[in-house]
Amino acid sequence: MNRRTYQHGNAGALFLPTIGILTVVGLVLFSHYERSARRDMAHAHSNFTEALRAAQLSLTSRTIDEDAPLPANTGEWIALFNHHTEAPGGGPAFIVNKKGNPATGAVGVASTNFGTELHLTRPAFQILSEHQSVVKSLTENETL
Repeated sequence: MNRRTYQHGNAGALFLPTIGILTVVGLVLFSHYERSARRDMAHAHSNFTEALRAAQLSLTSRTIDEDAPLPANTGEWIALFNHHTEAPGGGPAFIVNKKGNPATGAVGVASTNFGTELHLTRPAFQILSEHQSVVKSLTENETL
């Protein structure tokens, strides 16, 4: 048997298992990355929807009971929403601006008309698209 042929066959036998091991490691790392990205996007969306619900509840109860306390400015709205929650990318979950922060997933908050109109923006974070909602207090002429 040719000695040179035997050595080449041995190298091929080591090559295939090495490729297999690298493939398995790559799949595990990608699976972890994908799971983490889904969790972060769900966190960003959850922050947005919880703030939207709290704003709707606050403004609706204000419509029903004129003496109900209502946040008067953006900072007070953020204090109402913020329960020591962080944005998925780190930092505060709610920030004062109309666009949010696409790098961290922080929700943008801006109020007008002495707190009776609130703009909430879920930024374009990872694969989520930007979404804006405006919540207004109902006037005497409008109904629930």
